[in-house]
Amino acid sequence: MPDEVRIVGAIVVSFGAVLWLTPLAIRIASRTGFYDRPRGYKAHAAPTAYLGGAAVISGFALSALLLSGDAVHYLPLIGCAIGLWVLGTVDDRMNVRPRDKILAEVAGGVVLWASGLGWTFLGSGFEELLLTTVWVVAFTNSFNLMDNMDGVAGAVGAACGAGVAGLALAGGDVALAALALALAGGCLGFLPYNLRAGGRPARIFLGDGGSLPLGFLLAGATMQIPVPGDPGWPALLAGGLLLGVLVLDTLLVIVSRTRRGVSVVTGGLDHLSHRLRTRLGSPGAVAIALAATQVAVSTLAVVAVEYGRTAIIVAAMTCLATGAGAIALLEGPRWAASSGPAREALAETVTEPW
Repeated sequence: MPDEVRIVGAIVVSFGAVLWLTPLAIRIASRTGFYDRPRGYKAHAAPTAYLGGAAVISGFALSALLLSGDAVHYLPLIGCAIGLWVLGTVDDRMNVRPRDKILAEVAGGVVLWASGLGWTFLGSGFEELLLTTVWVVAFTNSFNLMDNMDGVAGAVGAACGAGVAGLALAGGDVALAALALALAGGCLGFLPYNLRAGGRPARIFLGDGGSLPLGFLLAGATMQIPVPGDPGWPALLAGGLLLGVLVLDTLLVIVSRTRRGVSVVTGGLDHLSHRLRTRLGSPGAVAIALAATQVAVSTLAVVAVEYGRTAIIVAAMTCLATGAGAIALLEGPRWAASSGPAREALAETVTEPW
């Protein structure tokens, strides 16, 4: 199959499949009473269907297996993502202990390392296993926590997938590009039902059944990015840039809650999306802003990789400094989103407790 067909087909098949499967998922959720009901920080107006993850992961897997061209090599990644979809879907229905979810993510990291899909630039196999596992757990949960407002996870996931695909194509890895575009296409196919025009509420949510496997897939895909030469740590920095918005959101929450003496694992309306919502006026605007930011950072990563190790390090340090400045700004009282009028403005848009 020509590479051009695989590249275009990956995103088209995934997009079309998810666009078709999501209404089916909504009907199944309706018949089985599989809803996310408002409670605590989950302040959406009415019970909303879960099972968005089933549609997105099904569409992604179909496209990836048909068009990646190297499906056998990536079967451990796809298989572990499907396992996390099952676990996340069970969690959406009856609640799984956080410890058990972390253990499952650690197991996924071990499988990737054992399959040669983890980080491989360190001098010790144990160190590579540890780094791979930490990377997988960190970004799987970062993406899960990004799923806190209509459209945000889908838009950011699509942007991250497109960034991985761009770097893969620049490095001549068509199989990885097709895999990443399948992920991006699935996220885009889900958006019309999760981010609706006119400020109307979402018809369906990803739930943990969607956010956990998507975060895992992004973590796994970034460890496969082709970086010329023997890049070492700069390869990890480039991978971090491809997931830059997730990094910023996680650091913002850690800094903010540490300063306020609040546990990092508690729920709150202090994520990047919540703060932007107070200024931008709608979930759609927030989703576009975050996706555009990720596209810009990913573009910088692609350009930096083309120029080599030094450029990657400079780009990463520049983004880190810019992110530190953004966190300082967002921690100001004008951007607070956890109390008062800002909280009220968010009441109908928050879909996840974290």
